[in-house]
Amino acid sequence: MKMKMKYLKMAAVTGLAAALIAGCGSSGDSNGSSSEGGTTTITFMNHTGEDKTKAYEDELIAAFEEANQDIKVEVQRMSMDDYTQTIQTKIASGDAPDVFYIEQSNLDKYAGSDYLLDLTDTSIAEHYDGNMLVYEGKSYGAPLGVNTYIITYNKSVFADLNIEIPQTTTEFYDACETIKGAGLVPLVAGYQDTWVLMADTQAEYVNDVMLRDADALKKLESREVRFSESADWKAVFERFAKRMQYTQGDQFGTDWNTACTMLANGDAAMIVSGDWTANNVADMGEDVELGAFILPVSDNADEVKMAVPGAGQSYAISADSENQAAAVKFVDFMTSKEAGEKYVAESIGVCVIKDVETPEVESALADIVAYMNEGKSEFLSADFDANFTEEYRDAFQNTVSSFILDGAEDVDKLLQDLDTEFDRIHG
Repeated sequence: MKMKMKYLKMAAVTGLAAALIAGCGSSGDSNGSSSEGGTTTITFMNHTGEDKTKAYEDELIAAFEEANQDIKVEVQRMSMDDYTQTIQTKIASGDAPDVFYIEQSNLDKYAGSDYLLDLTDTSIAEHYDGNMLVYEGKSYGAPLGVNTYIITYNKSVFADLNIEIPQTTTEFYDACETIKGAGLVPLVAGYQDTWVLMADTQAEYVNDVMLRDADALKKLESREVRFSESADWKAVFERFAKRMQYTQGDQFGTDWNTACTMLANGDAAMIVSGDWTANNVADMGEDVELGAFILPVSDNADEVKMAVPGAGQSYAISADSENQAAAVKFVDFMTSKEAGEKYVAESIGVCVIKDVETPEVESALADIVAYMNEGKSEFLSADFDANFTEEYRDAFQNTVSSFILDGAEDVDKLLQDLDTEFDRIHG
């Protein structure tokens, strides 16, 4: 059954602006004050791609600007593939945006080099109970929600083919065979956008290897663990290789939006990625009914669980910003309880802001919340990181891409090639 929470009126968000501003006023730095009678413009750079999430951001930004007539927000959006390099280039050239998204995987690089404003004693920190991104005891990132790695599926396709939600790997591959036999694409993969490949593999290893060992990626980077000597990582890529048999066969010629359109139109049945998928797919077709389930990583259904990291992408403020007070006001507004409630009400994701509940939501998010409520999930610490650090992540993506282009057949060679690349980087 489709569940939906009544949408919050934007007037309610705007009406709370005075209280929000009062909470922020004493927490910023002196750099941010605008000249008397003037307007301060702050830049906000992110990689938001889904139209639904863009609309959510734009509505809140408009409400913020209405309540703060002396502050304007210039939003700069780009693809995830270009985002990290662009941020690093801007920071290195002294042209960092005032506010931007960060993840746990690059926190030590940014905070450790004093590129980020310490948010520990700002009003922003009051919105959280331990879910901020922390480096050496100080808070630098303010998350809105968490990212879960799941399968998003077209409910109509499953219903038409009488497919039950797979609970085990055997049931999953049987479902793929049924869908393939009906002339549809079981698993559509849009790897032309390289971040999509990374999210796909994360659905395998985060919900398997990292549930047992949260430091699994760090151990690979330190070379304490080697891909070719690990039964766990071999199992991950054996499953991944088998899944490639059920994709459309032109993974790198298909971009993310095309993949989402195929799922929306019923030409494909499933996408392996994350909880953000449903919002993007919903924009590609009318009245599409979507659900979500955990990618089975075992033939024992009791071992199949969904990892729930303590924090997802987070707002950060540049330590070199000349508009820090305005930036703090903005992030304080965007991470308020009211903003979090709107985030949930519009079924964008699971929110980590203090006192924001997730009562009734719609689409695939309802299934994700159900897993959380039914004990089929495992909550991880706020500093859990599903990503390799940058150079290792690039090597991982490139090596796995080559494996797919070569036919996704020789898993042992893939593991050896990954070790070669990680050894090279480790030096």
